[in-house]
Amino acid sequence: MSSDILGDYWADLIGVALAIVLVNGAISGKFYTHRRGGGRKLIAFVKSSSARVVFLLVAAGLVVWLVVDLRHKLGAQ
Repeated sequence: MSSDILGDYWADLIGVALAIVLVNGAISGKFYTHRRGGGRKLIAFVKSSSARVVFLLVAAGLVVWLVVDLRHKLGAQ
């Protein structure tokens, strides 16, 4: 059992953040960057519905992988 929780789960946290960005982009079609000081800048606007479906499928696959990985990590402890 490791005492470094962040060391064990940092990739999962990054994966959750990436999945949230992909789902948001798939729904709205807009991808933003966030700056220090609260500024947001539009990076890309995707009009293609097929590209947005692909983003949604990638996000769903990432979420499935994260759930399996977390269940494996929590079951091993």
